[in-house]
Amino acid sequence: MKGVRELEYAIRDLGFIGAHFYPHWFEIPPDAAKVYPFYAKCVELDIPIQMQVGQSMNYDRNFPRRSVGRPIALDAVACDFPELKLIGIHVGIPWTDEMIAMAWKHQNVFIGSDAHAPKYWPESFTHYINTYGQDKVIFGTDFPVLDFGRTVDEIDSWDCAKRPGVSSCATTCSAFTVSTGRGLTPDEQSAHTLPYGKRSSASRCAAGLPACRAYRGQCGALAVR
Repeated sequence: MKGVRELEYAIRDLGFIGAHFYPHWFEIPPDAAKVYPFYAKCVELDIPIQMQVGQSMNYDRNFPRRSVGRPIALDAVACDFPELKLIGIHVGIPWTDEMIAMAWKHQNVFIGSDAHAPKYWPESFTHYINTYGQDKVIFGTDFPVLDFGRTVDEIDSWDCAKRPGVSSCATTCSAFTVSTGRGLTPDEQSAHTLPYGKRSSASRCAAGLPACRAYRGQCGALAVR
């Protein structure tokens, strides 16, 4: 329970506003029992937790990590903790459709679009962003893995971003919902909504909406160990 107490200390005394869990680095799946006390504490503190899902990268050739973070593992967590705000980052590649299914099924599950350049995003993911998933995806880059400018330029190049009537407030609405538990009011949406392809960075939508800074790249998040 030492780690759980450290999490509470970081939130209450050090100003942290979210938790970050690395399933691959520790080879601990998201639905492992030993992680559940951290989830319970996140609910108690009313903070979001984000975690890497999808394939484990080759961080160290002498110690290849198992890909324990398949998005389907979030299913049990979301069922057991319906009040927990869960963000599966890195798009869930190569199991993106699985990640989309989790975000569609569970109101408390969101997708972080970081670490993979937009021009390489699976077609199902770009479709999800611009249709029924527009309020479930949070903009991110995993900087310095991706540069903010490059990432936004690639989103600007989407054909869908240039079509009239196609817009998304995913970056603003989802981050705000994750942090506060409610959606934006009509006035807030009017003030902060931009076409998804015309955003400059998460820092822009954070103007007046501090919740956006909860996402990695905008501020530090406590790593759950």
